[in-house]
Amino acid sequence: QEFLTVLEGPPAMKFIVKWAKETLEVETDATETVESLKAQIYSLTGVPVDKMKILGMPGGPLKDTDVLGERKGMKDPQKITLVGTAEEKQLQEPAEKTVFEEDLTEAQKRQLLNQKMADPLPLGLVNVGNTCYMASCVQALRAAKELKQALTTWDSDTSAGSEPDRAVTAGYKSLMHNLDTSGEPPQPFRLWAVLQARFPQFAQRGPQGAPMQQDAEECFRALLQSMHECLKTEEEASDRGPGGSLVDKLFGFKMKTQDKLLEGEEAIESKESIQRVLMCHLGTQTDPVGHLHNGVQLSLKEHVEKNSSTLGRNAQYERTMAMDSLPEYLVIQFARFGYKQASDSAGTEAGRVKVTRRVTFSKTLDCYDFVTEDLREQLKAYRDYEMEIKDEEFKKMQENAGVDDTKEKDGGEQKKQRTEEEKKDAQGDVPMPDAESSAAPAEKAKPPTGPMESGKYALVSIVAHKGRSASGGHYVALAKWRDGEGKKKDEEEEWLMFDDEHVVEYKYQELEHLGIAGGRPDTQIAYLLMYKKIPPAVSK
Repeated sequence: QEFLTVLEGPPAMKFIVKWAKETLEVETDATETVESLKAQIYSLTGVPVDKMKILGMPGGPLKDTDVLGERKGMKDPQKITLVGTAEEKQLQEPAEKTVFEEDLTEAQKRQLLNQKMADPLPLGLVNVGNTCYMASCVQALRAAKELKQALTTWDSDTSAGSEPDRAVTAGYKSLMHNLDTSGEPPQPFRLWAVLQARFPQFAQRGPQGAPMQQDAEECFRALLQSMHECLKTEEEASDRGPGGSLVDKLFGFKMKTQDKLLEGEEAIESKESIQRVLMCHLGTQTDPVGHLHNGVQLSLKEHVEKNSSTLGRNAQYERTMAMDSLPEYLVIQFARFGYKQASDSAGTEAGRVKVTRRVTFSKTLDCYDFVTEDLREQLKAYRDYEMEIKDEEFKKMQENAGVDDTKEKDGGEQKKQRTEEEKKDAQGDVPMPDAESSAAPAEKAKPPTGPMESGKYALVSIVAHKGRSASGGHYVALAKWRDGEGKKKDEEEEWLMFDDEHVVEYKYQELEHLGIAGGRPDTQIAYLLMYKKIPPAVSK
């Protein structure tokens, strides 16, 4: 009897497993554990054991170590329900670990932004110690793409210029490269260090040893001066602008100055110099300037006192200045900072103060009133030629439109024909005009012999200052990014504000509302404007 029992083995148990829309049968020994049952179910369904949930099993809470035959209330077959998902249907773990935005570095954020944007925002510059004046100049100069392009092939080892100037130019070139290739705003330590070495005024420190705020206009001129010394060669000097360098080809212009004695007869003294910045005076409190055009005209005429060879003493002269050439980029400086004497009654010290007077400016600038008579004649010749070409195009357009407009003219032609017939009946044959009396065809407009330029410019970048004094406050740069579209394209023109490492997008009309023209010291007020020459609308 014992031998037969051994052959029969332990009693079997049958389970009807309900899994989603499927029904499965599983048979196992009563002596097996729940874990063993799950293993069999896994072989049939693919649901991982650790992900399984079995419902409908009597006998209380289900443990993997429980023996199936010892659980109370078990039936044969025992119906149970399986909850779980097969391995091949489970969500796969991401190939890369999920990272939240707050865990990303600035470089990673920019990389993701570049992937999402077809035209990502340019980088700003980290402020490494009151360096906003330098950063604003760098960002404004980036609008001069020809300068950046020339620096890509510039070699410091073979360059002209002194070692300090080459160091500044190399530092600027390196920073341009970092701005174009870095994943996060670069720190301009290299350019800042060589700029201080070349121009010691930028190395000034305050009482606590911190770097002092500097004048952005002085930094702008310093950067151009160093690059002017380096971006020129003897064999190319004749093709490098009025000052013999690429910098002067882009920014330099001839300024003709004449001094006329006001106290007697004396030959007018004339001289010529190369300038890179055009001034805009702001007038006085009693006679303020309200627009850039008037301010520039005011700066081109002044009274000076100097020694007169005719009178043998100092005398008053009227000095008039005019541009005798036009650069590719015209930089205009508002005379925002003036010197104020110390006042014992007010308890103030002497120093440079800011003039916050509101002076508006346009996105386009016409230099016709700022140039010499000779250059004005050249500009007028081109403008006349452009007008003639446009008139010819307009007449052709009208003629082409009139060819198909026969129905509207039909009545008029018939009336004209009746009138001619009436004249013929009354006077006889109407005489036909001969070839000499007939109007000759209009001659085509002849292009000017001088340069093809209109003297008009478009605004591309701005350096702005917020605060009341030159030794304090904060500088930012603004630069045109994209043209507007549609009927209001001028208002919709997109600009960027570079506030150290922060870059913010604005519509141009929003900048006007921010007070960029001045009026309040607590707003960013334009200090330097950079205009780009508008190419001619017609060609020869």
